[in-house]
Amino acid sequence: MRFSGKCPLGSTTGSSAWRIWAEVRSLMAKRGRPNKSGAKPGWMFFRSAMILVAYDRARRRGEKHYAAVAAVVLALRARVPEMPISETEVKRVLAHFRPETSRVALIFTESLAQGREAETWLESLKWAAKKYCGRWDVPMLSADESKPRLLSTFAIHFGLRPCYPRHNARS
Repeated sequence: MRFSGKCPLGSTTGSSAWRIWAEVRSLMAKRGRPNKSGAKPGWMFFRSAMILVAYDRARRRGEKHYAAVAAVVLALRARVPEMPISETEVKRVLAHFRPETSRVALIFTESLAQGREAETWLESLKWAAKKYCGRWDVPMLSADESKPRLLSTFAIHFGLRPCYPRHNARS
C-alpha cells in the first residue's frame, strides 16, 4: 500500500506511524459500492423470464418495439405490483438475454398447469423447500393456505433468437 503526503497520525514521518495508519486503513470499511461479482438474487431471473414472455407476446400481437416495451411494463405492474420494473430495465433484460449479435438466445415459454399437473409442481416445490431449507429461497405454502387451481410455469430452452421483421420494410 502506498501513501503519499502528510502522515495523518502526526507530524512524525517514522515508519511506525505509517504502519499504524496502514493497519487502521485496512480495518476500515472498503469505500464504494460493494462487490457482488455479478451475483443477483433469484427473483431478478424470474422477473427477466416474465419480461421476455410478455415482450414476445406483445411482439406477436404486432406491436412495435417501443409499444411492446411499454406493454411489458404495464403487464408486469398489473401482475406483480410490488416488483420494481421500468422501461429501462426491460431494455436491459432484452439486451442481456437477446443480444443483437447472437443468433442463439434463451427462450422462455409460459404455460398454465392445472389439476394433476399443478399438484405435481406443488409437490416438487415442497420437496425442494424441505431438502434445500436455508440454501434456496423456496416459498412454502402454510397449512392454512389453499392450493391454487391454476399454476403458471415457465420452461427455459435455447433457441434461435426471435426475429421481428419491420412492418414498413421493403419486400
